[in-house]
Amino acid sequence: MPQAPSRYSPYGSDKQAYVARATAVLRRMREDGDISKDQEESLLVELPKVEFRQQSAALKAPHFVFYVKDQLVDLLGEALVEEGGYTVTTTLDSELQDYAQTTVKEEIDKLESVHVTNGAVMVMNPENGEILAMVGSKDYFAPDYDGQVNVTLAMRQPGSAIKPVTYATAFAKGYSPASMLLDVPTKFPGGKEGEFYEPKNYDGKFRGPVQLRFALGSSLNVPAVKLLSLVGLKDMLTTAYDMGFDSLAPTAANMSRFGLSVTLGGGEVRLFDLVHAYSAFANGGEKVEPVSILKVTKDGKTL
Repeated sequence: MPQAPSRYSPYGSDKQAYVARATAVLRRMREDGDISKDQEESLLVELPKVEFRQQSAALKAPHFVFYVKDQLVDLLGEALVEEGGYTVTTTLDSELQDYAQTTVKEEIDKLESVHVTNGAVMVMNPENGEILAMVGSKDYFAPDYDGQVNVTLAMRQPGSAIKPVTYATAFAKGYSPASMLLDVPTKFPGGKEGEFYEPKNYDGKFRGPVQLRFALGSSLNVPAVKLLSLVGLKDMLTTAYDMGFDSLAPTAANMSRFGLSVTLGGGEVRLFDLVHAYSAFANGGEKVEPVSILKVTKDGKTL
């Protein structure tokens, strides 16, 4: 088996790694007398001309594959994983994965005029945590926007997707979906003396008295900020941390860095953690851990 095949793969992140390794191997073969100097030089000339088959055909669900590999390294150690010989049964639903990949591309292509170039999707069964699809970018093999970066594991602002955490905090404190808030122009004290924070709704309109169920269902910004001011930033961050958002832990640094806008997506999280957290909403309040590997076997034995 070649040394560190994933590291020197022509499909890896370092496109010149395989060239450097092949050059070293050819030199060693010449030193050992297996090839002549002329043969070495001839092969070195041909090496950069080698054309590999289309990468998209060579590797399916690449972000998921490398995510699973990282999980295997955690379980078995890098040396054993590089040694190979394992059969890994994963949770991936190939049809759903293909659909998710196609959908990401189609939807991002529609947004080209507004300079949106990339997107990601993660689908998880909230009952058992099985990851059914993971699309880390529009095109893993596109060099112009770092397609090999798995955006499901990257830090990004979640926008209004974080609002349910604030509402969950409120419900734990005794609020109900029928509780009322005023959706009216409101100024909140800012970070500096004399400064104010005045959030707006996405459509610029205000709806007056609204129930929490309507405010969340309509993704209204003013009630979300008002609710956070009532339940408290620390308690909201504590809820977020308990739900799996490590980046929103109620640390002194985060308490100083974040303000009321965090309920509108002002703090960065991973899509992976967002899906993980939402499993609690879809599973009767019980959060389940994401799973990507169902079984690992080698030589007919299950590890």
